[in-house]
Amino acid sequence: MDKSIQHFSDVSIGVFQKLQEKFYEDPTDMASFIYGISDELRSLGVQMIKETLEEIDQQLRKSGKRKLSWVIEKNCHKKLVTSLGAVDFTKTLFTNKESGEMMYLLDQILGLDPHTRLTEDAEARLLKEAVQTSYRALARRKPMPSSATGQITEDSPVSKTSRISVGSRKKHFRSSKII
Repeated sequence: MDKSIQHFSDVSIGVFQKLQEKFYEDPTDMASFIYGISDELRSLGVQMIKETLEEIDQQLRKSGKRKLSWVIEKNCHKKLVTSLGAVDFTKTLFTNKESGEMMYLLDQILGLDPHTRLTEDAEARLLKEAVQTSYRALARRKPMPSSATGQITEDSPVSKTSRISVGSRKKHFRSSKII
C-alpha cells in the first residue's frame, strides 16, 4: 500500500488542488468539481486494491509453509470488476507437489470461485441499480386511460356482468362471452 500512499501524496493532492482552483474560478460548475474528486478517489481505490492483492500474492510466493506443498507454476493477469472499477492485477498459479492440482492460492484466500469476474460489492451494486432502474421506469410510465386497460364498467356494452367488491373498489367481470 506504500505505492498508493505515495501516489496520493505525489499525484492526487495536486489533482485535488487543480479541481479546487477551477471550482473557485467557476463556482456554478459544482458537478465538475464533485465528479473530478470522485474520479480521483475511485482511481486511488482501484490502485490500493491492486496493490493489496499483489502484496498478498507476493507473501504466498515467499511463504515457507507454502513451499512445503506448492510450487510456483506461472504468473497470470486477472481483471476483477469491483464497485470502484476494474482492477487489473497479477496473481500466481501454484501446483500441489503431491496431487498435481493447480490452483490460484490467492483466489482460495479471497474466497473467489475460479472464473469470478465480479466482486460481491459489484454484484450488489448492479442489483441495486437494476431495481432502481425498474422503479424509475415504473414511476415515469404514464397511467393508461381506462378505455385502454380493458376494464368493463357499467357503461360497457356487455350483456351479463357481475360485480365483485374488493376493498373500496368494485371490479366488473363478464359472465358471458366477449361481444
